[in-house]
Amino acid sequence: MHPRLQRTIDQLEFRHAFSIFGVGISFVTNDEDAIGELLRFVTETFPNQAFSNDKHVPDFEYALVRYVGRKDTLVLNRKVILFRTARSMVWKFLLTHVRLHIAEHAVDRLFVHAGVVAWNGKAIVIPARSLQGKTTLTAELVKLGAVYYSDEYAIFDGDGLVHPCPKPLSIRPAGKFRQTDKSIDEIGGTSGENGIPVALIVFAKYKSGGNWRPRRLSPANCVIELLRNTIPIRRVPEFAVDVLTKVARTAITVRSTRGEAVECAPAIVSLLDSVMAEKQND
Repeated sequence: MHPRLQRTIDQLEFRHAFSIFGVGISFVTNDEDAIGELLRFVTETFPNQAFSNDKHVPDFEYALVRYVGRKDTLVLNRKVILFRTARSMVWKFLLTHVRLHIAEHAVDRLFVHAGVVAWNGKAIVIPARSLQGKTTLTAELVKLGAVYYSDEYAIFDGDGLVHPCPKPLSIRPAGKFRQTDKSIDEIGGTSGENGIPVALIVFAKYKSGGNWRPRRLSPANCVIELLRNTIPIRRVPEFAVDVLTKVARTAITVRSTRGEAVECAPAIVSLLDSVMAEKQND
């Protein structure tokens, strides 16, 4: 790092540090409002998680220098990540990577790439990476009355319950790569607050003209597929397998290609209703 930039960072006056799921993050800046913005993001994205101005040595140290003209510099662990870049781009990068750091290093939580909603108190989990349509399908389920949990990560605890991570929905308009964030309120939905059991896991990759023909997977195959979407699989493989095995044993798992989300979402809800009716009759 250039000595002049280092001196600037050393003189930044506004500091805050916190811990989420055991991951320590410190933040220093010359703009006090930025600290408030970051803390709002953290409390909204990880509800029910206590955090404080942690005095321990952080795992990740961010420095944000804001300049006149809305060009900012972002430094992570003393390495320049973005230099005098558009403020909106810097902020989006910061929030994305804070989420990712927590997902990779969380203690006693397992993060899996997935959309998650609740239907009658039971979770529907839609595992998928980016560009596979999970956000679109999640949004359509919410429009049908499902409670929003996440469009990015399913957060599992050691008992296999899934917890909310209700960031704004990152909607990608048809034919475009760039995403637009929408709050859950904008699509008429509500967000979940507590950990709930998983009843249905849906592997449903979008295919133009695809038909919804769900085929059940065994618990073992479910675990294998979930592991493909698990963030910290290399760091905590035994924990990941243990948690996902608990999830797979109690949930029904299906796989199918699908067409448009607006057509598939009602079929998924109907499938879950049928599954729950079967269990009640057993």
